Amino acid sequence: MKKLAVILGVIFFAGSVFSCPKITGISFEPSFEVPVGTNVTATMLIQEVLDYQIDICTWGGDFSGLEQTSGLTLSSPQTYSADASIHWSGVDENGKIVSGTDTYSQTLVAYCVNTVTEDKQVVAKGSSDTITITAGVYPAVTGDVGSFIQWQKQKDNGTWDDAGTGMSQTLDSSEVGTYYYRARAGDNDTWVVSDELTVFSLTLTNENVTVTRGVPGISATLVPSEFLPSKFVWTFTGGAGGVCESSTINAGVTLVDSNDQYTVKCKILYGNNQSYETPVANIIVNARTGWSLVPTCIQDDNPNWGDFPGGVLLGQFVNKNGSNVAITPVDSSGATIAQVTTDGPNIGYWYVKNSSYVISVHTLINRYLKKGTTPLTPPGINFYEYNKAHGVDSDKFLTAIKNHEYMGSSTGGGHYKQLTDEAVKDENNLDKNIEKLCSATVKENLEKQITDSRKTCNDEIWPISEPSGNWSGDYYVYSFPENNWMLWTGATY
Repeated sequence: MKKLAVILGVIFFAGSVFSCPKITGISFEPSFEVPVGTNVTATMLIQEVLDYQIDICTWGGDFSGLEQTSGLTLSSPQTYSADASIHWSGVDENGKIVSGTDTYSQTLVAYCVNTVTEDKQVVAKGSSDTITITAGVYPAVTGDVGSFIQWQKQKDNGTWDDAGTGMSQTLDSSEVGTYYYRARAGDNDTWVVSDELTVFSLTLTNENVTVTRGVPGISATLVPSEFLPSKFVWTFTGGAGGVCESSTINAGVTLVDSNDQYTVKCKILYGNNQSYETPVANIIVNARTGWSLVPTCIQDDNPNWGDFPGGVLLGQFVNKNGSNVAITPVDSSGATIAQVTTDGPNIGYWYVKNSSYVISVHTLINRYLKKGTTPLTPPGINFYEYNKAHGVDSDKFLTAIKNHEYMGSSTGGGHYKQLTDEAVKDENNLDKNIEKLCSATVKENLEKQITDSRKTCNDEIWPISEPSGNWSGDYYVYSFPENNWMLWTGATY
């Protein structure tokens, strides 16, 4: 029967099989492959023979000089050696005193994590792709040490959270963010951090992408914003169609024709020949803001205007340049035409870049209708004073003429009121009408569209009827041929 005993780091087996004592092995606790910084106890396994005794047990190698009951802390990642030797003595079967030695050597490994690698660094949100992060250990081991490899994960520069154990970890594509993983072999190892890992999302702004006419636009939303692909490729349909490239999320494409149907999709290139493409979105071309022609009018603009009333004009409503045309250009052109030069569906198109048309009118009131104006001789008395002296309400008459030319009154109309009533209608607003005009090929076609639109608007908004209701009655005018005042009856303004 064999007997097992533990003495000072030595285990003895008793029996008569062997002719002399022998070291049969070395056991390590906790194991012969351990994380760096682990304290390991080595124990000699010795076969004992009857009538023989073990005189000395000695440790050598990396365990040299240690007490037989003490362990060794493996503070460096390397392969360690444990060299055991014994000296024995006894009486052999012939009664002779004999002695001898036996030795045994075995290695053990203290390992650390020295690399953390990944099979890829970028995946798209919602895709089937995953990132596998793997820890490498040094020195090489033969057993499965995954249960000793600790992992932590960090998202978007937040806290480091436990991620489990094992030789590898998997990052799926469920959550957008910037990630780091780190691994170590046990509590005494130093963390080794992975490269930056990214789960991104790429979307077009909305299901319908909107752009402003004539303004470079169309962009995608890329999260996280720190992730920058090597290239953005934009594919268009509608107009001239086409493909253009950019280095940022802004395509910089200019569209001017809102009557066409456009679509866009965006593809990014990244990593090692990887790519991701958005679904197709429609493009809506919106009008530019601020394109509205608002009339302006100066009342009674010239205090010296008018001849003495005697069959002549009492008041007048005209354009500032003296014409009966509502819309006039500030400069010689009225509208600036430009051509789209950027890649995209409308490259080469002509459009109205800006407008300098105005509706600038004024009213003129005969100066002799006003109190205190120096009269001609003859008649030697002013229109205002003569009528007032003969029972005409000269102040009411003057107000009626002013209202007739301007905005009218509660009982009557006015020329400027007629103009503004028509000018506020969208179909008569020249700036709104020409803002959307374009020509795919010929500049002269656009110029003709502008001219035609201006004429149509002018024809619609310039007053063509005489307002009434501000005055109805009689007043006096001076007849120079007869050299006398005459009563003008049944007048209406």
